[in-house]
Amino acid sequence: MRGGEAWLFPNETLDKPILKDNIWTRNFVPQLRAIGMEWANFQVMRRTFATLTKRVGVDPHTRSAQMGNTVDVNENVYAVTQLQDKLAAVRKLETVVRNGDDEEPSKD
Repeated sequence: MRGGEAWLFPNETLDKPILKDNIWTRNFVPQLRAIGMEWANFQVMRRTFATLTKRVGVDPHTRSAQMGNTVDVNENVYAVTQLQDKLAAVRKLETVVRNGDDEEPSKD
């Protein structure tokens, strides 16, 4: 290292940054193997993060910023809408079709 330079995530000899594949192999794979999920890869982790943060109500812009992609990519590639959310949407539509738009209190 020259003049006080340092890597945020150095390799074992501290002279280069650690490779992302080394982090995955050394840190993630053993944990995934221990719980029987050795089949999971980095894309699975991204999709899981996007889906769970969507499920708990994190807004699309924040999710996208944290993942380093656009809202379009986050919503259409990574985040999966859960079945219970799809069913809730259908039930709301059924209510409106049967009863009219009476979800809002009347303003009489």
